[in-house]
Amino acid sequence: MKKIAALLTLGLSFGLSFPAAAQQGPGNNQPKPGVQQPSNDPTPAQIFGLFGALVNAANGGQSPFGGNPGGHNGGYPGNHPGGHPGAPGGHNGPPYYPPVPQPQPWPPQPGPWQGQFQTLNSIGSYSSNSEAASARDMAMGALSYLRLQVMESRVEYNSGWRFVIKYTSQQPLPVAQYRGGSYSSSGDAKAAADRTAEALKTQGKVIVEMPVFYSNGWTYIVGYVSLNQYPYQNEQLQKLPSIGSYSSSSEAAAARDYALRVMSDFRIPVMESRVEYNSGWRFEIVYNAPQPLYVQQYRGGSYSSSSDARNSAEQTASAMAVQRNIVIEKPVFYNSGWTYIIGYISRGW
Repeated sequence: MKKIAALLTLGLSFGLSFPAAAQQGPGNNQPKPGVQQPSNDPTPAQIFGLFGALVNAANGGQSPFGGNPGGHNGGYPGNHPGGHPGAPGGHNGPPYYPPVPQPQPWPPQPGPWQGQFQTLNSIGSYSSNSEAASARDMAMGALSYLRLQVMESRVEYNSGWRFVIKYTSQQPLPVAQYRGGSYSSSGDAKAAADRTAEALKTQGKVIVEMPVFYSNGWTYIVGYVSLNQYPYQNEQLQKLPSIGSYSSSSEAAAARDYALRVMSDFRIPVMESRVEYNSGWRFEIVYNAPQPLYVQQYRGGSYSSSSDARNSAEQTASAMAVQRNIVIEKPVFYNSGWTYIIGYISRGW
């Protein structure tokens, strides 16, 4: 503080005495009468300017008010250099603008059409290029229905004609399979595949593919995707075999159709049905249900002719219907005499 006071005294004495000495020097012009002469006394701005310079010098060039060197007096800590343009006491410098943060690119937002590239290969093989192309078109229709974007599709030969489809999805498409039984002709297998596909559609399934091919007999596969849960929470594939045999395939088919009508009345979803020879002509029905149907049997007596056994079977079936039982099947066959069996379901099933 003593240093600042001494410099202040010296500066004030120097600033105030210098003009007076200049007026008393030899050769100075004398004031002219009637003309106002400019005053040589220091102005307040000059005094405070000199005061600031002296104090600045005494503090090693640092402002006691925290401003940066070259900034305006009275600045706050962190003031930018150069001061504001046009501010009193500051010099005109380039304007200062804080750096503008650059926008960052948004991460990709996944949608139903985005994701990884997935491959869908045909389940089975086809006998011709055209059949494989038709199957490919069906699969592409299913992918379109599921709102999946197809990137590429082709048909190629690999142990039979097959198709390959490239599509985008977060995960591979979960294609489940239903494998049919064995049939004597491709037409029968194709009809069974159509029935299976219709049954699956009623359960909220999307059919992707259903190839028909020969493998120790004509068979088929239906590939499908589940969209929702079927009302049966624990749906399982169940089988209903014929309880007896028939003398011809046509009789076995008629018995099968009768059982199918009964199951349709009770809205039991049937997946497939077929007639086959196994120690006589028999049928088998595959259906979906939490538990298998409990089919009870009534066995008739022995008769001398098939017509007598048939008439007795009809009488027994009518009596069971009166008791509110559901008759599924009533085969008539020869076994050490003509006899019959009534297959029925009680109302307690």
